[in-house]
Amino acid sequence: MNNFAYYIFCGIVIIVAILAIKKVAGCLFRVVLLAIAAAVLAAVYYYFLK
Repeated sequence: MNNFAYYIFCGIVIIVAILAIKKVAGCLFRVVLLAIAAAVLAAVYYYFLK
């Protein structure tokens, strides 16, 4: 997986997280979704790009 594919993956994760946040009303759930998205991005970076 090269850097270009990583940036495309990051963009897709951010878009999915934003769409999920718009559909959910609770503020706490929004924070959890953003934390999960950040954890997924960090894991992809750590395991594939390090």
